[in-house]
Amino acid sequence: MREDRQSDDLHFGSKISEPSSALLYDWLTGVRKEDLHVRSASSPALFFKAWMPSMVQVEAAGGVVKNHNNETLFIFRNDFWDLPKGHVDPGEVHLQTALREVEEETGLDKLLVIKPLPDTWHCYFLKGKWHLKHSCWFEMQYKGDKVPQPQLSEGIVRAEWISAEKLPDILSRTYRSVHEVLGHLI
Repeated sequence: MREDRQSDDLHFGSKISEPSSALLYDWLTGVRKEDLHVRSASSPALFFKAWMPSMVQVEAAGGVVKNHNNETLFIFRNDFWDLPKGHVDPGEVHLQTALREVEEETGLDKLLVIKPLPDTWHCYFLKGKWHLKHSCWFEMQYKGDKVPQPQLSEGIVRAEWISAEKLPDILSRTYRSVHEVLGHLI
């Protein structure tokens, strides 16, 4: 793709096409099975609002947590490795949500926030509706010595520190948004 391209793109595998409502509809209804990667000169939220006004907007926040061994905290839920994150509660700011969700999903509470990370956006289909989830991310350092405990009530079956050597295997079983968050950290 040319770097100077100003229009919005849709990316299916190696094919780049101009966005069209038929193409998006085919993807959303399952006619096209490939991953859809949207590149947009504008905000992803504005892009999806223009194309999919019926999508439910979801706000979330989470953390990329490292320990003193420079291992990264992951959770395992629904057959995928993921980073701890969750929905923003009324009255919360994203940072409060990120800290609360890491603690709830892993049991770890001695967290030092290092810096904000790039936001991610992704779509999913739930209860008959498409959702557009905006997730704010924060780099964190864990300062304690507790072993992470998965929040079983949320379907999390594992919470583990992952070393750099094991990261490629773990990343092969994550969502694309996890790659986006970790991109500059690995």
